[in-house]
Amino acid sequence: MTVCVEKQVDYQFNGHRFEPFWLILNERRKPPLLPLMFTTFLARFGAVFEIKELSDGTLQGRTSRLYELVEREVSDATMRAYVYALAQFLGYLEECRLTHQTAGLHASSSCSERFVNHYLNEVLSNRLKSAQSLQTHLSALTAYYNFLHYMESSPRLALRVYRRTRQAMAERNTKQHYIQYVPRHARLTLLNHCETLAEKLMMRMGFEVGLRTAELRGLRTPALCILFKQLDNRAYDHVERFSYWLEGRYAKNSKSGWVYFDRELLSDMRRYFSTERQWAIDESGSADESFFLRTDPRFLGTGISEWHASRRFRQRPMRLVCIPV
Repeated sequence: MTVCVEKQVDYQFNGHRFEPFWLILNERRKPPLLPLMFTTFLARFGAVFEIKELSDGTLQGRTSRLYELVEREVSDATMRAYVYALAQFLGYLEECRLTHQTAGLHASSSCSERFVNHYLNEVLSNRLKSAQSLQTHLSALTAYYNFLHYMESSPRLALRVYRRTRQAMAERNTKQHYIQYVPRHARLTLLNHCETLAEKLMMRMGFEVGLRTAELRGLRTPALCILFKQLDNRAYDHVERFSYWLEGRYAKNSKSGWVYFDRELLSDMRRYFSTERQWAIDESGSADESFFLRTDPRFLGTGISEWHASRRFRQRPMRLVCIPV
């Protein structure tokens, strides 16, 4: 890879603390100047620039729009996502340099609006699996070029994801499709009726992953522990979706396949593994490798049955007949 990202922990310079401080490095492990200025600004102020339209005005008989750049605070997670999205774009500039003898990543300020929109809508849309991920890249590049415009290093670029791009991505989306038994607006209410972290996770497996209750038995701790370790591995800092191989004996129609957990969900799964599940292990002395364990006294520490989640949810105040089975 010609471009990589490094995170500097508790970095201080000239009396200022930069945390978190992300560095984008080229193949010689040197930071390109303009991306370095952008990530330094992120670390120092935790903000990006947005375009705010003030009003329409007239100039020599022509209508013109007046705007200003305003700062907007962003979270550490957003900063990380923006940095990795920018690094991917710089990597594409290096691809173009090698194949078409263009200027490469050091000339990011000279990219035209047409070129960047082509990258988003024609190149990146074919490399990503979800429109949500593409939107993150759009936001990241918009923030970067707004910063360059603020620094008077680049003209203002109007970047966008076209409607036809979103439609094309939706049509070829290969994620597992499942019936939306629960409207999105009702999910929070349902989750609030769960009494344990395990119950919330079982429900989220249906909402977010598309697993049926019978397929929850296919979540096994040896493989999941490998994913848990990746959460703290710097080599996986850029990864937002983690893949898990669901064996056919647990899956619908006995077909094996990949399922995907986003970073937040996987973090909550690890929390359950080290708290509620560990309690069941300690109390029972069980060595069961099922991820979800029963907590009722008679079967404490054993793996859940095929219909366990469905039975548990039917005991709640709201009759949760909406879970995929």
